[in-house]
Amino acid sequence: MPAPGDRSTSPAVRDWGGSPCVQRTRCDAEPLAAQLTTQPAIGLLLGDSAGVGPQLAVRLLAEPLPPQVRLIVVGRRAWLRRGAQQAQLPVPDLPAVALTDLDQVSIDCPILLEPEGDHLDRVPVASVSREAGIGCMASLRMAADLVARGVLAGFLYGPMHKQSLQLGGSRHPDDAALLTELFECPAPAHEINILDDWCTSRVTSHIPLAEVPARVSAPGVLTAIEQLHAVMQNLNLPDSHIGVAGLNPHAGEGGLFGDEEVEVIGPAVDEARRRGIPVHGPFPPDTLFVRLADGQFGGAVTMYHDQGQIAIKLLGFARGVTVIGGLPVPVATTAHGTAFDIVEQGTARPHSLINALKVCSSLVANNRKRSDAS
Repeated sequence: MPAPGDRSTSPAVRDWGGSPCVQRTRCDAEPLAAQLTTQPAIGLLLGDSAGVGPQLAVRLLAEPLPPQVRLIVVGRRAWLRRGAQQAQLPVPDLPAVALTDLDQVSIDCPILLEPEGDHLDRVPVASVSREAGIGCMASLRMAADLVARGVLAGFLYGPMHKQSLQLGGSRHPDDAALLTELFECPAPAHEINILDDWCTSRVTSHIPLAEVPARVSAPGVLTAIEQLHAVMQNLNLPDSHIGVAGLNPHAGEGGLFGDEEVEVIGPAVDEARRRGIPVHGPFPPDTLFVRLADGQFGGAVTMYHDQGQIAIKLLGFARGVTVIGGLPVPVATTAHGTAFDIVEQGTARPHSLINALKVCSSLVANNRKRSDAS
């Protein structure tokens, strides 16, 4: 028998969700298009190979997958080996498949698609680097291409370091803006954070705090509300009402501490309400999440990064999920970062990535139900 992690032409047998999973050979596999008509595929990108992403993916793959999930793993096998070594687990025995052979392979069990380039295997651990960024960029481009080809109905990815992404060729401040470009979206994509039955989005994200007031616009507030509402509806959350934060202390106190609430945020909330969205505000930022915790809303829109992230991460840092709203397919990732400080300790917990898979698969399933009903 080949050692775990070795490429093998023999069928890989593994128990996924309680029943044997047999990776069929090319001669007896249905064409991929026929397989996707019964169950769509979801991509799992390993993320920044210098961080905890690969070990989180190894831990996820060691768990029984839900029977309705078909995974296509995108990343280098060397990254999986590194993650397995860090987590002290066996290397996932995934068949490596070339893109040219994808149509003739069964995806009943997870398979591995590797971005080209042996240089991607030589990424320094726990540090920012151009090599890590190139690997992230290659994985995201491959995933976007698989979506365009109709192979992936959505994907999730391990955390990526934003500085490495820029060193690797991205022109954008974060992965949401990069994905906006890769998918040629007409409006900017927004990060939407999910914690249990709560969802939050924000109007501005990874920019200097000094630039926030000038970047808070009525169209931006409206887009954040609409994208959050769409995700909340798609997840069938029990409470679809949304509260919107002001920018200034006390939500401006009627213009005493700033007029953005009156001139910008309030009109955007009114317009969203005219479009049928159950949205309220703007509210003082320091009490918005008190209202959320009290059950007045199921979602919140904040004006800048830390205004919402501090509250959500305090309430459930290890299990939160980020969805990139406004893309043509569901895309999810962890709510935490690359965790360079613990990567070599092998102690990273996979709850956020596992929850990202659950959220992504739910969004894909609900998209499919709506498509079948139309």
